Amino acid sequence: MGKSKRIVHRGLLFYLLCLLFSCASGVLQYKQVEKLEINEEYDKMIRVKEIPQTKPVSDLAPVSQGSVQSAEASLAKGSKGPLVDPFVQGEKIVLSVSYFRMRAGELSLESRPLVEVNGRKAYHFLMRIKSHSLFDRIYAVDDWAETFLDYEELTPYNLAVHLKESKQIKESRSVYDFAKLEADFWEKRVTSDQGEENKKISWKIEPYSQNVLSAIFYLRTFSLKQGKIITFKIADSGKNILFRAEVVREESIEFKEKDIQTSVLKIEFEQDGVFQKTGDVFIWLTKDDRKFPVRIESKIKIGTLVGSLQSLQPSL
Repeated sequence: MGKSKRIVHRGLLFYLLCLLFSCASGVLQYKQVEKLEINEEYDKMIRVKEIPQTKPVSDLAPVSQGSVQSAEASLAKGSKGPLVDPFVQGEKIVLSVSYFRMRAGELSLESRPLVEVNGRKAYHFLMRIKSHSLFDRIYAVDDWAETFLDYEELTPYNLAVHLKESKQIKESRSVYDFAKLEADFWEKRVTSDQGEENKKISWKIEPYSQNVLSAIFYLRTFSLKQGKIITFKIADSGKNILFRAEVVREESIEFKEKDIQTSVLKIEFEQDGVFQKTGDVFIWLTKDDRKFPVRIESKIKIGTLVGSLQSLQPSL
């Protein structure tokens, strides 16, 4: 699989099965994992401080459909941050990932309590992918990533990725400086055949660029209607990629004997003016103010990867 394709699948959280037919069992063992996690330069650039909570994070209320204007409309009026905040502190979305109806693992997205990053208020988003115990014999995955997104500007400060898989262990860090329109990327990687590899990349980015994790949350701040096309840039590992999402239809899906109304978006990526041929990728967002991602499909060379809703907090 080429590098551009790997970026696309990982950006959409589906690299879990990209090496489906590799023979492996358990995550790669490496005695100096703690050393990979040390990045003093990154730690000096990203300073995080907790914000005291006024109410319990678990105090979540269901969201009514269509009750208030979109975050995109609020931002268009020049407000400081969205008047309608689509992200609930403490929300957690869990998708069950399957391939040929075989349960392969779980993918979770979380919105943690707000924090201060470098003195500014910020969202805290996390993602985790973990393979099912039976699927570990094919390819084991225990990965997670986190990013902080400026509360007012909706631009990312960072991306931290921790990969523990059958054939690799990797720690990567990205820092985004939108005052200078520059980004830095560090990667420490250990593979079963190449050993330890380190690299650092610095490159120019464009205003309001997202990273591969924040893009999923940023997409939820747009109003959606059939036929609408949304585009923005993703800055990842030294590259600037155009993210394009088209609302292709509306669809009702069933979850716990309840019909959920959704907007279905087709996702494409363009690099150097050329759309990447990665197979059709679709994401289902709920038709309410939160726009929860409740289903993802990605067609690959053989079959389709499906992420279907397993649990959601707060409830719909």
